Order: sequence, then structure tokens, then C-alpha cells
Amino acid sequence: TIEQVTLPDSTRVWLNAGSMLMYPRHYNGRERYAYLYGEAFFDVTKDADHPFIVKTGNLSVKVLGTTFNVNSYLGAIDNVITLETGLIDVILPDSTTYRIEPDQQLCFNSLTGNITTLRVNASNYSGWRNGELDLCNLNFDEAMARIGRAHGLKVRILNSQFNNERVYVRFNRDEPIENVMSILNHLIPGMNYNINDSTVTIN
Repeated sequence: TIEQVTLPDSTRVWLNAGSMLMYPRHYNGRERYAYLYGEAFFDVTKDADHPFIVKTGNLSVKVLGTTFNVNSYLGAIDNVITLETGLIDVILPDSTTYRIEPDQQLCFNSLTGNITTLRVNASNYSGWRNGELDLCNLNFDEAMARIGRAHGLKVRILNSQFNNERVYVRFNRDEPIENVMSILNHLIPGMNYNINDSTVTIN
């Protein structure tokens, strides 16, 4: 389920399924902090004297007042920051800082340390707030992880031959899992799957 949270400074946050946000009851210091595990969209209240910092397991995002999407689930290899409005600084574990502009996306690979920046339509990456399940340009395993989170299901991938496949499709969040998997089956020849209770198994 998607939840909306208002922080002590009136910043609004939308949390995607399977996500956790931690923040203090009051902001008293020079900086405002929030700790994110998962995916969230932030609409940060502007306060030039008190920068807002989102910390994940691998990155920090420093802003003043802006809207952006952070995708950084526990265990995920790719950490993706997508900016809609304003400016943000993405701070890597080695303290290297990248300035990101609107409709720009930064992807940090936590295994290799590689950084990729792309020009994108940023609104495509926050459609989940409005009930969309966006699987555009994702690796197969990440696409299946998103499907699992959206539908509250466990996903078991027993066949690694699909790991290098990329998925380009968008669903309504309330699309039945049977329809989602049937369409993926047509898009990825040779993929076999089974839906049993709360588990989807890829053979």
C-alpha cells in the first residue's frame, strides 16, 4: 500500500509499498533529516537556513525545497534518484557529490560503485503515487521485485536465464497478478511461471 506522511516541517512524503521512513518528532538543529529504506517521493518545504537531507543505506540527498523520487530498497543493487523540480546534491559513500537538475536521474550501483546519469521524464518515475506500476527499462529481477512489493507477494526466480532481460511495460497497480504475469509471459519468450497462494515462482 501507498502511504502519505507529513513531516514536522510540513514536507510531504509518499511511501511506496515495502518502504520505511524514520524522522525526528521535531526539527531543532541546522539540518532536517529523514532516513529512507525503500522508495519515496518527497515534496520538501523550502527553508534556506535548514537544508533537508534524505539518508539511505548508500547515499545522501541534500535539498532546500524541491520534488524528487528516491528508490533505494534494502538489498537492491541500484539506487536511483530522479529529480522533478529544483536542485539536489547526491552525496556518495566516499563523499563525492553530484549536482542533479530537473528531469535528470542518477543511478548508483552499490556493488561496482558505478554512477550513471540520464535525461528522463521525471514524472514517469513517480507514477506509482497515482496507482501505476511502472516497469520501464528495468532488469527482470528488479521488475519482479516491484511486482512482488506491489501485490504483497513473494517472488522466487529459479531460472537465471532471464536476468539480463529488460522489461518495458506499465500497469495499473490494481491490475490482477494473473494479468501482469500473462503479459510478461508474452513479452519474454520461454518464461514459465506459477502463482501459488502468496508466491510467484519463475521456472
